[in-house]
Amino acid sequence: MSPGRPLSFLSARNTPMARRFEIWVPNIIREARVFHSCDCDYTTDLATDYARATIAKADGIIGQAWLTGIPALRDGVAEDR
Repeated sequence: MSPGRPLSFLSARNTPMARRFEIWVPNIIREARVFHSCDCDYTTDLATDYARATIAKADGIIGQAWLTGIPALRDGVAEDR
């Protein structure tokens, strides 16, 4: 998937495809990803938690997706941070 292209998920109200998603964007010099926004069924504090976080290319699930250009889905992301 090319950067800047939208990604759509289709799901029904009673069977959501995702209970959490995060949007990370390149920093000004494009050497890391910084937190942009999210939606999560379980916590509303992610924006505060990630305010100063960065992710390098190949670091964790998000860095791997950035490196390869291939979206990734995981059942549990706690271990991927």
